[in-house]
Amino acid sequence: MEIRELDWYQDFSCIGGDCPQTCCRGWIIPLSPEDIARLQGVHGTLGLRIFAAAGGWTRGNFNQKSRQCPFWNKEGLCELQLQKGHSFIPDACQSYPRFFRNYGIFEQRTLDLSCVQAARMFTQHAGNISFHATEGEPATIPCSTNDDPKFLDDLIRVRDEMILELTGICDLVNNKNSAAAPERRQVKEPDSALKANDFTLQLDALLRRMFVFACDAQSASLGQNEAFTFCFSNKKSVTAQPQPGKPHIHLSESQSMFPLPVNTLRNLLDSSLYHPNLANSNPKLYELCQDAFAFLASDSAKIPDFLSRHPETMLLYTGYLTYYLHQYFLRIYETYSYRRQVALGIIHLNLLFLLDVTYEKKHGSLSSEEFSQILAVYNRRAYFSDKIQDALYRIFEDAFV
Repeated sequence: MEIRELDWYQDFSCIGGDCPQTCCRGWIIPLSPEDIARLQGVHGTLGLRIFAAAGGWTRGNFNQKSRQCPFWNKEGLCELQLQKGHSFIPDACQSYPRFFRNYGIFEQRTLDLSCVQAARMFTQHAGNISFHATEGEPATIPCSTNDDPKFLDDLIRVRDEMILELTGICDLVNNKNSAAAPERRQVKEPDSALKANDFTLQLDALLRRMFVFACDAQSASLGQNEAFTFCFSNKKSVTAQPQPGKPHIHLSESQSMFPLPVNTLRNLLDSSLYHPNLANSNPKLYELCQDAFAFLASDSAKIPDFLSRHPETMLLYTGYLTYYLHQYFLRIYETYSYRRQVALGIIHLNLLFLLDVTYEKKHGSLSSEEFSQILAVYNRRAYFSDKIQDALYRIFEDAFV
């Protein structure tokens, strides 16, 4: 099978006990049937510990309270791995943070940014989110029963058109796109405030177009928009076509998508994304959320100023959305959920941005390492629960429908 692999995928190496945000805490660890059979074969004291960790085998997972894995030792290492070897631990632990999606025709491989080491690698390669193809055996079974290769090709083309425009925003703001805009070569380098404003306006406009495109594609998939053409490039509309029996969607100039309106940000933050139990399972995110609530209540009007102080983050935000599109946009092939997938990308971008702004306001800095850690703790919470994602999507829909 063709394997499409992130260019720096093979560079990942777990840092074990040196990790500041271990994957041995804050997760419920799923167990496959093969995991259970392997683990049940252990007897003696270790077998009893495994039995207890698995809740007496009444559920197919470890660490059911999502706190600290009982096999995580004081050196920050896995006792199961130390005693029995890497191939013995659960498959989820063996593969993490490697992320596989098998589409039948090809398998795509990325690194999940909920791992802080993967997030660090992302910050180093945010301007190079590219893939190379090889031949090999897939790491997982197909993720969909869909067998429409033309639909998959169309989705890939639209995704790549969106990514190309994202790349163009950073190039234009930073005066790198000299071929597309040669007259800019003689223009004096703009100050950081003008750059930030230009970036915000262009990213906002692109996100609005992406969501309207997703709305139109959704209605077309239901046979309610026969005039729709499945092409994103050069579509300038900011008004989705009405769907029979559905509310009309119109994005007014006041409905910004980057940053989202303060009330929308507050509602998104005050969803199931936030929970008091985060104080135990994800204490860094808990603190960030607490600070963000306070920030939105007092200094929300100053959110755009952050980009003027940290223009280097512009590439990180366009890179983050590019990474999201590579990793999750093709789920439309499985679910036909155009609106949901695009909306979640916009939501995650904005909430990460909010947490960064909040952190910088409180601490007076935002280094690459600090950005990486915020990215990792946010993704760990926001990306692995359908309940959380559904709640975020409903709030977003209520704001724009």
